[in-house]
Amino acid sequence: MLLGGDFKKLYRFDEANVQWLTDRFLVENEETRGGALSCIHKMKVCLRYLGDSGYQQGIGQELGVSQATVSLTVDRVVNSIVAQSNGWIKFPTTNHELMEAKRIWQSLYKFPTAIGEIYCTHVGTLKPNRHGDDYINRKGRHTINVQATCNAREMFTSVDVSWPGSVHDSRIWRNSQTRLQLINKANVVLLGDYGYDIEPCLMTPFRNPIPEPTENIWKKCAEEFENGWGFPNCIGSVDGKHVTIKRPNNSGSNYWCYLHKYSIVLMAIVGPDYKFICVDIGGFGKNSDGGIFETSNMGKRFEQNLMSVPAPRFLPGQNEICSYVLIGDEAFALKPYLMRPFNYNKQTLTDVRKEKYNVRLCRARRVVENAFGILSQKWRISYRPLETKVGTTIIIVCTACVLRNFLRSKSGDDKYFQFFDPPEPVLGAFTDIANNPRRAARLAFSTRDKFVNYFNSDMPMPNI
Repeated sequence: MLLGGDFKKLYRFDEANVQWLTDRFLVENEETRGGALSCIHKMKVCLRYLGDSGYQQGIGQELGVSQATVSLTVDRVVNSIVAQSNGWIKFPTTNHELMEAKRIWQSLYKFPTAIGEIYCTHVGTLKPNRHGDDYINRKGRHTINVQATCNAREMFTSVDVSWPGSVHDSRIWRNSQTRLQLINKANVVLLGDYGYDIEPCLMTPFRNPIPEPTENIWKKCAEEFENGWGFPNCIGSVDGKHVTIKRPNNSGSNYWCYLHKYSIVLMAIVGPDYKFICVDIGGFGKNSDGGIFETSNMGKRFEQNLMSVPAPRFLPGQNEICSYVLIGDEAFALKPYLMRPFNYNKQTLTDVRKEKYNVRLCRARRVVENAFGILSQKWRISYRPLETKVGTTIIIVCTACVLRNFLRSKSGDDKYFQFFDPPEPVLGAFTDIANNPRRAARLAFSTRDKFVNYFNSDMPMPNI
């Protein structure tokens, strides 16, 4: 006979609750031929299977039944429970239920109008005979993507198990009955993570807690880049850094970078005063600078001209209009809004005009390198690989960037960093990203030619 603690460890419930579950969900079977299992025995078989990571055959041997009996019993018991699931998984729909859910959430978590949280998780499964590839998720495994909502008491209020693993969380949400129930409700929201788009009925975190730059901020940056770094119409310097992390579970080679370690990427646009203007954190370490920037939110917004960049203007002393641009290294594609140096080869080294352009661009671009160096010097946690979950690492790095901007705004204690690149530890969390040159469009070449002409005019280089 099992003691109370051992019984609960095996079946996840004490004996009284197992008996209650049996009475509630199973009807007593009077069949006795062949030694038919009693209802309490059936419930134990099902609970033992659900609570154990082993195989049906092993559980059957432990409980004195065959593997086939375990399989048949589990199937019948779970179907009996699911048939009555509406009585136990209820989403609030009436005004009274919604008000009560909001009251409890507000009292526990201090978030007004919220009634619960939504999340998706992948549950492994065998490859189905039909449409098996639909069930392969981003980690290369066959799964079902399960969407669930829960209330403040951590009880499920809705569950959707009908989607294969290849389907994204946001698509499941857009097609869910839960969304249809909430879409027209006022002052009622669920809370989700970064995998969802924000909606009136669904609140998600800010991806970038650093305020989005306005047109005036860009103009101020351009003025300071021109006066301090001798590069007009420049609104920011862009670059990426590897943040070394502990290998995430089931991540494959996504986070494995060319430095032979696991990392995520901090992609940042930095102003002339070493403050972070935009950041994107969490790109896979295996990807290049240019690829991460193009697929990031800020890269897409620049491509779609949605970043409030000022209208083009004349370069000083020139009679051609030129757009405002970011500056980056060879890893980025040349774009009308992003300038990069000419590739360093024999032709460039013997072409004085191209070499002069490269010198001026690299001189101004170093602000982003210095900003990463200052970040490492100020927050020594980056001196070692971060042994936290990827989500936590993203928050840590973002926090460091925010605090860096705060210190830069409130004090001048890092003035002495302005004119050199602080050394970074070899084994530190922040390391450079390998160059992966990308192609450019004709308009981008035309924009770069305008800067080449300007830097080879009589305009003097400012002294710093």
